Amino acid sequence: MDPERSERRLSAAAMVFRCLMWFPVWMLLLSIRQQGAKMLLPASGILLLASYVTAVWSRIWRLHFGTVYPWRGRLMTWLMLLPAACGAAYAVYRLTGGITPSVLAAGVPLIFLAVTADRQADTLFGAPCYGAFLALTTGAAFFMRIAGVPVPMTLILVLTCVQSAGFFLLRNQFMLRRLVNRRSARETDVPREIRRLNLVLTLVIFGVITVLLLFRAPLTELLRMMTAGAYLAVRFVLQCVYKLINFFGGDTPGYEERPTGSDAELMQPDGAIHPLWLLLWIPILFAAYCVWKMFVSEWVYDIRMALGDWIRRLRGVPEEHRALPAVTEGEAYTDTETRTERGQSARQAKRTWKKELRQWQKLPDGAEKFYAGYRLLLRAPAWGGEQPRASETVREICAHWAEQTGGGLDAVTADFQAHRYAENALPEGAVAEMERALLAAAWH
Repeated sequence: MDPERSERRLSAAAMVFRCLMWFPVWMLLLSIRQQGAKMLLPASGILLLASYVTAVWSRIWRLHFGTVYPWRGRLMTWLMLLPAACGAAYAVYRLTGGITPSVLAAGVPLIFLAVTADRQADTLFGAPCYGAFLALTTGAAFFMRIAGVPVPMTLILVLTCVQSAGFFLLRNQFMLRRLVNRRSARETDVPREIRRLNLVLTLVIFGVITVLLLFRAPLTELLRMMTAGAYLAVRFVLQCVYKLINFFGGDTPGYEERPTGSDAELMQPDGAIHPLWLLLWIPILFAAYCVWKMFVSEWVYDIRMALGDWIRRLRGVPEEHRALPAVTEGEAYTDTETRTERGQSARQAKRTWKKELRQWQKLPDGAEKFYAGYRLLLRAPAWGGEQPRASETVREICAHWAEQTGGGLDAVTADFQAHRYAENALPEGAVAEMERALLAAAWH
């Protein structure tokens, strides 16, 4: 299967669950009026259809134009958003009879879905959206309970199960794609055998969960019977051990078990404790040894790493070399997936870049400051998500900058070429031109 076609299918499925995320809001707004509570399913179906069509339309045009012509994508989005929102609001109003709830239920979700439709496929219905759905569902049910409005718990449970199943299936499919393409130079699709086996395993898991939910009453009774049977078996074994130890301990043949008293009293031997009773400590000590071995091994590892770090500090080893693992010659390469940390937001990145700009302005004028400023310029927030690649030349970077901001990098590029390639002296106003370009990038 074509990788792009597979990604489009996953994106279309993720968009359905992303639109269903707004069902608790629709349920709360439409249940204000009695007519809206009766027509909840038809009105929600209309809103779901309108929001899905709008979101898919917006995603297609936004991805088609991209960042080159963003205003065209926004214009095409609004051409579908306005009639879809008005039509959905009017249809819901005709069903429920409430103008304000209908406008809010149609306008807010459709605008949000249209604006955020151009996200990456694996983030369309990720953990934040699933968590937002659960939070909205809980809040809507709580407010409806306070207002005395009947809460459709069956519908809420069914929709929660559907959303949960969709979330885990999408996470599973996107994880497979990420694992298959983690080391490849080009995007490839998941092999059919892997996809089929993974689908079978997923269906088996969901089937087991469904059986547990449908037959929870007889399964609970069976679990109780198994618990009672295990209790009787353990009691029988302990009684046998008690009688056996008393027999080897030299009790009289006419000894009879006391008919009254608790189980703990019945298990206590008469007279002094026989040494054979100490054998019962063997399984207890073995279990304690296994548990403490795991904890002690972790403590020993942490202590060893702390001592090693302390010794390296005493020897004066630089900090950047302390965390490097020791690699022996000829060691085999292990193909593992890289786990990345969450990056900075756009606001935090811009604040950090401006701080570096102020530090750069304090440097003495010269070629070193010029090239440091050029490296800082390549990481400017004004680039947005289209930062220059490492293979681009200074002329290509200048043209790229002109597309992004409208120009202003010609003088810096000429100074760079004159000093780096023509091997001439750095022009006198090179640092000033660089500072003007950086300030323009800072306020763009």
